[in-house]
Amino acid sequence: MILLTRYNSLPKLETVRDQWLGLIDQLGAPGFKLSNQYAVTTYVTDVSNFAGLELAQKELDSEVAWARSARDTQRGTMVTYINGFIQRARAFSGPLTSTGTLLVLPKTVNTSHSNGRICHAGDVIATEWQKLIDLNHPDLPSPLTLNGGVTLAQFLTALESFRLTGSRLDRGRLAARTNRIRRNELLFKKLKPVIVEYRRRVKDMFPKDSPEVLNLPRITPLPGTTPDPVVLTGGWNSTLARAVLSWTACTHPDLDHYEIRACYEPSYHVMDDSVIGNVSKSTLSFESAAGLVADGSVANYKVYAVTKTEREKGSNTVKVIRSDVAASNAA
Repeated sequence: MILLTRYNSLPKLETVRDQWLGLIDQLGAPGFKLSNQYAVTTYVTDVSNFAGLELAQKELDSEVAWARSARDTQRGTMVTYINGFIQRARAFSGPLTSTGTLLVLPKTVNTSHSNGRICHAGDVIATEWQKLIDLNHPDLPSPLTLNGGVTLAQFLTALESFRLTGSRLDRGRLAARTNRIRRNELLFKKLKPVIVEYRRRVKDMFPKDSPEVLNLPRITPLPGTTPDPVVLTGGWNSTLARAVLSWTACTHPDLDHYEIRACYEPSYHVMDDSVIGNVSKSTLSFESAAGLVADGSVANYKVYAVTKTEREKGSNTVKVIRSDVAASNAA
């Protein structure tokens, strides 16, 4: 028997669909319906709708992952540009003093700062950069560029791209969460009660050791005890360029494996997590670079101890922030 959860639910829903359709043929019972005249035709439609939401979820999650990756990469570029301009502008004290020009410089930024703060700093920089260009002082470099020859026009293009990517990420997150709510409501509020009643009807019609009963998806785990949570630790390893996780051993006698789940939002939300790996019960470590594409990228992890009866317990959350500072300093 298989357990119905929000992870990989579609194959289990399809198992019920195929079995139900088979029972109609086997029993010659076109009237085999559940409460409120809920028929197999309605179930087929509901499963099809769920499949559509599941496919949409994968596409939306991919869009969010792309936007997050692009945002993190562009954020690093903007931090370099902004801080580079601040450092360079401070060297222009002579021309500024002689002309009575006052520059309004923002505070330096880093990749842990919000999009809003970085964009605001970028807007201020653009204004002050243009002010220096308009000053046209002979002691100022012309053209006035950053290290690497980045011009004001290129800076403005990068700033606008970063702003648009942040907006795209926000829209994607909202769309993904909205679709996820619809999918989960269909699964747990409509399809799960249907399967509960379907299981009861099938058990009434067939012996307990028959294939029809044994192949029913379970709603709850088999009898047993829930394991104690493991203690998870981890961090960013700049040498390996990935997150390295380790955890204490689970001592539950029926331990089957460990499941690693991740959430790439600022904090861990069960609704937004995903399974990124399964390891044997003898393995107490895991490495991953997924989602950690640039300096400041964030991933939150949990490790679940899972028993042979599919009872599980999650660990504490570990947040890993990619940091390329040490690597940059070493270079």
